[in-house]
Amino acid sequence: MNLKIFSLIFISIFILISCSTVNNKNEELNVIDKEVMDDFILNKKKELPKKIDCCTSLIDVYRDKNTLVNVYQLKLERVDDKSIEDIKNKHYLPPKVNEICNLVETTFDGPVELEYKILNVNNVYLFSLFFSKSKCKELIKVY
Repeated sequence: MNLKIFSLIFISIFILISCSTVNNKNEELNVIDKEVMDDFILNKKKELPKKIDCCTSLIDVYRDKNTLVNVYQLKLERVDDKSIEDIKNKHYLPPKVNEICNLVETTFDGPVELEYKILNVNNVYLFSLFFSKSKCKELIKVY
């Protein structure tokens, strides 16, 4: 598969709404953030697995303390390191960063981040992308 297809796959992934926390996992969620995350999980699990495009499916959603993790499976066995880096770089471009960071800022009061966990067809972990309020501040400074 070429890079354009990978890009389309991951652009479609980020259109979906999700939230999580990585750096602040020991901080407690406030009641409202916890309820928003738990409601999202409950509703999203009813739809799983959900085909996103020809090569990507959302296969799981769960909360790990402050982290709401969306797990995507690519219908590929192998993805080389260069392709992974290219995909990551494309998702840290200003339009996508603005979209995701707006979601993080406006949906949650507490230390919640987004995580997109990507697996291959054999459920082997490939990589994750993380977004939090602090990460967003860093990314927005860059742009």
